Amino acid sequence: MWRARLVIGVNLCTGTSHLKHLKDALGTGQCNCKPNVCSGICNTCKEGYYNLQEQNYFGCQDHYFPDLHHLKFEIEEGTTLDGRPVRFGYSPVEFAGFSWRGYAQMSPIQTAVRLQVHVSEADVYLTRIILRYINSEGSTSNGKITAYQNSRRGSEQSKQIVFAPSVEPTFVNVPQNNFVEPFVLNPGTWTVVIEAEGILLDYLVLLPSAYYEAPILQMRVTDPCTYSTGYEASQNCLLYKYLSLDSFPSISGHDASCRYDNHQPRPCQMERITPRHPDMAICSGNDINVQLRGRLSSPGDSVLVVEYSSEEETPQTLAVTINTPGARAHQYTVTLVHCKYSFLCRAVAIDGQNRVAVLSVPADAGVQLISDRASFFLTPSNSLVLKDGQGTSVQEPILASPPDAPPLAPEHHYLADSPLWAGLDRPPNVADNAEHIRLDSQQNAAVYSTRVHSLEKYVFIIHYHQPLHPTYAVQVYINAGRIWQGQANASFCPHGYGCRNVQINLDVTDHEVFITVQIPDGKTLWLDYVMMVPERSFHHNYLKEEALDKSYDFISNCGQNSFYINPSTASPFCLSSAVSMSAFFNNGALPCACHEVGTESDTCDAFGGQCRCRANVIGRDCSMCATGYWGFPNCRPCNCGTRLCEPVTGDCICPPRTVLPECTQCEPQTFGCHPVVGCEVCNCSRPGVTTPDTSCDTQSGQCRCKDNIIGRQCERCASGFYGYPNCRACDCNEAGTEEDVCNSFTGQCLCKENVQGPRCDQCRVGTFHLYPTNPKGCTSCFCFGATDRCRSSLKRRTEAMDMKDWVLIGVDKQELPVVAYPGQDLVEADLSDVLDVYQDLHWHAPKAYLGDTVSSYGGYLRYRLHTQTMRGNTLSLPSEASRPDIILKGNQMTLVFMEREYSSPEEPHLGIVHMVEGSFRHAQTGYSVSREELMMVLVGLESLQIRALHSQSAHSVSLRAAVLEGARTLPVGRHANNVEICMCPANYLGDSCQNCRHNTAGEHCEVTVKRKSCTI
Repeated sequence: MWRARLVIGVNLCTGTSHLKHLKDALGTGQCNCKPNVCSGICNTCKEGYYNLQEQNYFGCQDHYFPDLHHLKFEIEEGTTLDGRPVRFGYSPVEFAGFSWRGYAQMSPIQTAVRLQVHVSEADVYLTRIILRYINSEGSTSNGKITAYQNSRRGSEQSKQIVFAPSVEPTFVNVPQNNFVEPFVLNPGTWTVVIEAEGILLDYLVLLPSAYYEAPILQMRVTDPCTYSTGYEASQNCLLYKYLSLDSFPSISGHDASCRYDNHQPRPCQMERITPRHPDMAICSGNDINVQLRGRLSSPGDSVLVVEYSSEEETPQTLAVTINTPGARAHQYTVTLVHCKYSFLCRAVAIDGQNRVAVLSVPADAGVQLISDRASFFLTPSNSLVLKDGQGTSVQEPILASPPDAPPLAPEHHYLADSPLWAGLDRPPNVADNAEHIRLDSQQNAAVYSTRVHSLEKYVFIIHYHQPLHPTYAVQVYINAGRIWQGQANASFCPHGYGCRNVQINLDVTDHEVFITVQIPDGKTLWLDYVMMVPERSFHHNYLKEEALDKSYDFISNCGQNSFYINPSTASPFCLSSAVSMSAFFNNGALPCACHEVGTESDTCDAFGGQCRCRANVIGRDCSMCATGYWGFPNCRPCNCGTRLCEPVTGDCICPPRTVLPECTQCEPQTFGCHPVVGCEVCNCSRPGVTTPDTSCDTQSGQCRCKDNIIGRQCERCASGFYGYPNCRACDCNEAGTEEDVCNSFTGQCLCKENVQGPRCDQCRVGTFHLYPTNPKGCTSCFCFGATDRCRSSLKRRTEAMDMKDWVLIGVDKQELPVVAYPGQDLVEADLSDVLDVYQDLHWHAPKAYLGDTVSSYGGYLRYRLHTQTMRGNTLSLPSEASRPDIILKGNQMTLVFMEREYSSPEEPHLGIVHMVEGSFRHAQTGYSVSREELMMVLVGLESLQIRALHSQSAHSVSLRAAVLEGARTLPVGRHANNVEICMCPANYLGDSCQNCRHNTAGEHCEVTVKRKSCTI
């Protein structure tokens, strides 16, 4: 029997979301919803859609997260410097997968293009510029990019570009070196000029620092580890741990019997769900009755705790019955929640008033778990019977992939002088490599001491591990001018990196501080350290874990291709991180806004937002025909042969200065036929061409120049010549001149900064050694400020090499074992036992390379690195993860050198570093290094480090034949002309006046040192 109800005369269809002309013709009242709308009255967006709108044909909008290249500008939409359209190609054979209408063709015809770029977000303030290009020339090509605002004087910024050879589309970052300042773009309209030749340019991307520095990828680890995210996995999760209940009586699950669906009881089936779980009884089905029996050594009032695992999403409530012989059975309940974790969960039995049930359990205990339907796993010791009041289910996390402790300011003090027995025993589950002091019944106290500079109020923080007990009190004694005695709680802490929830505030009135930590009998505690923080700088965040910083992982693993994230090939980490950053930068998802007639559907890609375009339709939103097609949205090929057509009418285009009617050849005295731009006028300079014929090459536009005359139009003298059109050679020393050598009209030599003389062949006073590759011509005398007069050395180059005492140190400052082979000039390290190979490993030079190395200036540091990779795994280090390859430290300065590129990982890497200021940058700021700064480092070189790693999957690393050149007086060898010999004042010694003469001292060697005479 059924009943129906008919409602007449009521229209519930929502006016904004139904198709008015498609109301159900049968009169049933069923609303006909727009494509992206659902529900009976068309008032709800379908899953994946949002923002219900009446004017939207589809009803609701689809949405997407922009990719990291969403600030993209098509170069073919720009202009040349004189305002004409850009010459662009559109052949997928020449440039596969080009974006939008085509790609700019940079050549002698078109050496520069100009784009208008609108910056609307303040977050783009610091940005890199990325260009997608092809360089099929087979050799490196140089270019330049300039950005400026017409409305702001002094806003111009220029940077060089190096286009590496590539026959496939690739990206280039500008700036290409991490130490070079990025572009600084204020909100507004910017003009960007790109200069290049022999390059095909697809598009330009503004990549803000919010993407290439990834500052928002700071996450706090809160999710527990599931079956699939245990210790071995790359995900970050918490592996929880309970206090041990092994000391309490229990009933084993091995002997449990299970009854299902009113069948006879039988032993429960056992299964191990993961290698880290124990064998557990499977309890799954209808009308479940699980019986457990055991004999307890100490019967009496107890609390029942169940250890289990459950894959059911919803909570399961089981009836618990305690069978006592000769007595009435008592019933309680226990609730099992979803527990698909890498650890076991616990549940406690409760009574009818939702209180923890106190059970009277006999020696021969019987426990039944009963349910109409359930599915769970019981551990072998599933029912733990605890003495009343002693049970606890306190649970604390152990970090499976933990972040480091918070960084501390230099003024914080770590109390030292720990006992000799420190570090002999490590806490369970410990994740750090620090030494720990174990306090127990044999040694129940530890004493720390330190000296502080400032007498003020301090906060004392104890960092400890306590994985064995519930919270207990420890005695703390502090002698800091005043005696303080009290207690601090050591709470349960199985965390792999320890805990810091103990703090004491105290006025320190003596520079010497002593602290004693003592535990009660029967307890165990591991101490890491005691830290003192001035109260004025203390923050409660010091007691919390630092957020897990994933920015370096993202830059290293996801930035190799200029942060272009391909959703079909990117790792889940890269894709999810990019989505997070995009959502933050763009304030959430953006509407797809697919063109209603240019698309095949109303949806777009969730990442990137590409709509599903109809055939021959282009654009993210599918809004126009591809180049060579017309009639949007039914785009069809132009019927014009090699010519293009109007995109609306299909009429064939006859570009300017072409021969009618075909319009495919240039008119006389023009060149470079292009289907849109047409042809350019030759405009050859008559005085500079070889014949009266002023025609030019029809492809390149190059006119026929006389000797020593250059330019497409033959309009100027070649470099090193002057007097156009009768160009003759400049009378100059080219080693001392600028690139143009001399003035193109007068012939006057153009000297470099430190060069003088009519021919630019003399060093200025205070400089020495004229050399062609020196951008200043001559090198400034340094002489440590003692004089400004010097000359080139007559010494010869020497080589310092000592391969016996090199050490390899990791990012945690730990020294790794190495093996030296002096006969082979080789030192090698096995990394097979290093947990995180992908880190900064540096070879540290021995004393033979350090000290006064002033004579190394102008010489070379040479070395050979080799990385032995896993078989079949040759992943090189990504350029975006580049780190300094050479580190020099001395006189409180740190200078770094970075390689432009590495050889493939399986090939040895030959490092050659020219020891001049142009090779180095300051480590902290990335600023360029002056000659004076480099000399100050070399005169007291304290550390020379060579980065050991140039592969992501190193099995071993080696360093061979590390040579640092110096200079000495020798009869033969390569001249060390770029080493200065200073004309030192009387009290100075050394080639650069770096030492004081015998019996003198002081900053200027002005103090006479008197020696005491000895009498016998």
